[in-house]
This record gives sequence, C-alpha cells and structure tokens, in this order.
Amino acid sequence: MDQRTRATGYQIQIDPTPTFDSANLIDQTLTNTSYTRSFPTSARATGRVRALPGGNWTTAWRFTVAGPLIQLTTDASTDDWSAITGTNDGTLWLAWTSDRSGNDDIWYKTSADDGTTWSAEMQLTSHASSDYLPAITQASDGMLWVVWASSRSGNYDLWYKTSPDGGATWSIETQLTTHTSTDYLPAVIQTSDSKLWVVWTSDRSGNDDIWYKTSSNGGASWSADTQLTTNSDSDASPAIAQSADGAIWIVWAVDRSPYDTPFYYVKSADNGLTWMPEAALPITQYNVSYPRLILGTDSRLWLAWSNFYWPNGHVWYATSGDNGSSWSAPEQFTRFVGKNIYPGLAALPGGKAGVAWTSDRSGNDDIWFGIPASGRISTRRLTRCGASINQLPTPTATIRSPSALAPWMRAA
Repeated sequence: MDQRTRATGYQIQIDPTPTFDSANLIDQTLTNTSYTRSFPTSARATGRVRALPGGNWTTAWRFTVAGPLIQLTTDASTDDWSAITGTNDGTLWLAWTSDRSGNDDIWYKTSADDGTTWSAEMQLTSHASSDYLPAITQASDGMLWVVWASSRSGNYDLWYKTSPDGGATWSIETQLTTHTSTDYLPAVIQTSDSKLWVVWTSDRSGNDDIWYKTSSNGGASWSADTQLTTNSDSDASPAIAQSADGAIWIVWAVDRSPYDTPFYYVKSADNGLTWMPEAALPITQYNVSYPRLILGTDSRLWLAWSNFYWPNGHVWYATSGDNGSSWSAPEQFTRFVGKNIYPGLAALPGGKAGVAWTSDRSGNDDIWFGIPASGRISTRRLTRCGASINQLPTPTATIRSPSALAPWMRAA
C-alpha cells in the first residue's frame, strides 16, 4: 500500500552559503508551487526545496543573478558588432556598427556611472563605403583610439581615428593596413611599456590568420605587419590583453580538430620579443566564435564569446584568477531565446565586467548592456531545479514545479 500523501505545502531555503546556516538565510513556507523574490544585482546564492510534511530536500543548486539588462540602442536599423572600454576618468565608451545612415558606419556613446545611464548616440564615421567591426581603447596619455575595418580603399583594410580630449574633437581617418587582401576583426590595447598593439584577421596568406603590428611612439609610426599564426585552417577574431604578471595574451577562434576546443592562444613574457607555442585554452564548447579578453580591476582575466550551438546564439564567459594558468567553468550570461552574439568586455570597479552585445529581443538587432556575476563560483540555471531567472527590470528568481520536480512534491 502506498503510504505517500500529497504535499500540503513547500519549504524553500536560499542562502549565500551552501550549508544553509548563514545569518542571511531565507527560509519560507509556501502554500503553492510558485515563489518569486528580488535579489541584488550579481547576487550569488544556493537554493533547495522540499515538500511538507516531511519531504526530502532537493539537491542544492547554485545560481547567480546578472541584471538588470539595459537596451543601449533603439533604432529600427541594425546595430551590432560592439566594442567597449573604460577610460582613466571612469567613463565607459561603447562603439558599434550601425546601418542607420544607409550603409555601415561606426557610432559611439558613453556612460559616466558604470553603465547605469548613457549619453546620446554619436556618429563617428560617415564614408559612403562600409565601416564596421570597431575596436576601442584609451592610451596612458588619455588618447582614445578607435580602429575598424573599412572597404573605402577597394577592399577591407584597417583604419583608425583618435581623440585627445574625450571625444570633443577627433583626428582625420587614417589607414593602418594597405594589403589588397581582407583585413578585419581588429582588437587594440596599450601595454604597460606604452606600446600600442593592433591585432586582426587577414586572409592574405590564403586563409584567415592572425596578424599584428605595434607602435612605440603613440602611433607616429608603426611596425611592419607581422603574421602570428600559420595554420592551414581558419584562425580568426583575435583578442588581446595583458595579464597582471605582465604577459601579453592573444586569444583567437579556430576551426580545426578537435572542434570542441575552439580557442587557441599565445603569450609573450618579454613584450612581444618571443612567443610561446600556440596552445588550446581549456574551454570545451562547440560552434563558438568572437572571443573578447580583458584584465579586470581585481587582476582576473575575463574571456567572453559567442556560442552558436543553441539557436541564434548566446554569450558565455569564463575567468582566470591566476594569470591564465587555470580557468573557471564556462558560464552562460544571456538567456533570451533569440539572438545574443558578439560581446564586448570592459573592466568595472570591484572586479566586475561590463558586457555589451547584440540582441534581437526588441524586434531587431540592438546593443544591450549588462554585468555578469563575479565569476567566482559555478553558475547553474535555476530551471535545473524548477526555477527561472528574469533579468528585466529587477533581478528575480521564480520557483515553479514542472514534472521534473515530482520527487519533492510528495511527502516522504
């Protein structure tokens, strides 16, 4: 005879610690199978549920809340391919590609409060040819650098503009590469020795490879174009950063076997004089591209990328707190069922990172902004135990009871 009885209620516990014994423990009894609660942005916690009376606890699950998310562009045209950086005065600068003027141009806007509010949109380029795929950084002398790919020379080459006064004035547009093949997907930084680095993808060798050039005098002159990778398969979408130990990292997406290790890297401990042999990053996923790499304000490396394994794509990220020797498990940042691709990364105070990316959740491609959780613990989607994260406008967790939760819907 089955002695089990239907549940008369449910008990839920949520705690910042996995032992459920901290002073901040949330312990509530429910009369139905739905529970909603607001959490602070980037809250991290562990949850469990059981049926009453006398039910067994579910296996504890851990979660993070990343939100709110902010829509940065609202034009009815296509806005995508964003790049974002923080400047010395704490301003966030966002650059992206938009076709609102009739062809692809570079636009930008800024935020003085870590992404909470943003300036009006400003057009940076207005050439009749296509300008797209911007990269942006600030040098130690305050100079802003925006580099992008343009077809104005008859094929795609790299061009740039600079501003010495926070965008009040801009230089003329200057061509950086002149090869007759395609040069695109640039990334730009300045390293601690004041050298400017531009890395990009070029097919001049017969397939996509990673190339770079540098300037030691603030862009007055540049080194020759230098080929970094020579694999017969595609190497594309490079990202560059300097880790806290001074090593220069270049990470890119590969299209080679095994296909579940999609990112390779090289690093240099002597400011680019020599490079270690290329190697795969310990991140295992299929069908990914467009890695972005930064050094956070707490000396952690952040890596974000697009994963196209799911329909339309999602943004994922991982972090390293030991100068790249090891990496956290990949964390899924976006959850919207539509398109979420092409992330940009910027370091924020408190060891956080700001992410800008392309999403069609408003009905067409726009740029959105959000802040992931710190990346110090493993994040799992709450639906693993019957919950969902709603990131707009206030981060909430909603507990529901799908059929998968039948074990805790009955008393023991």
